[in-house]
Amino acid sequence: EVCKPHDVLHTYGTAGFRAEASTLPATVMRTGVIAAARSLETQRTTGLMITASHNPPRDNGVKISDPDGGMLSVEWERYCNNIAAATDADAVVDVTQALFDEKNIAHGVKRKREVPAVFVARDTRSSGPVLRDAAVKGVEALGLDV
Repeated sequence: EVCKPHDVLHTYGTAGFRAEASTLPATVMRTGVIAAARSLETQRTTGLMITASHNPPRDNGVKISDPDGGMLSVEWERYCNNIAAATDADAVVDVTQALFDEKNIAHGVKRKREVPAVFVARDTRSSGPVLRDAAVKGVEALGLDV
């Protein structure tokens, strides 16, 4: 699920990523990585919601909520876009490492507080379970609880 379809490029905006659901698993997994990184940076729980709101049933989407319950900080949208555009698993690792370096996020070391988590939720669309599982894999890749 790390590898995205070559002809697909999703972009993150105020509504998160939105697209035809079958094109989203890799992007949703990668969004789970970003949600986990945001949680590690803030040392607080973030949210990841799988929903396409009022889009057609064949569509779905994913967005991150900051620890205060608001939308993801605009500053972090570029990290979402960078990881979504990564061409393969090595590029995903490189983008993630660059984010950790830029934000001075400690990973794999003892932290002052309990390890933060990412709360994952989904709507009732038929694509929801597959996308939820992809999000969970992304979060767990950074060692956080879901």
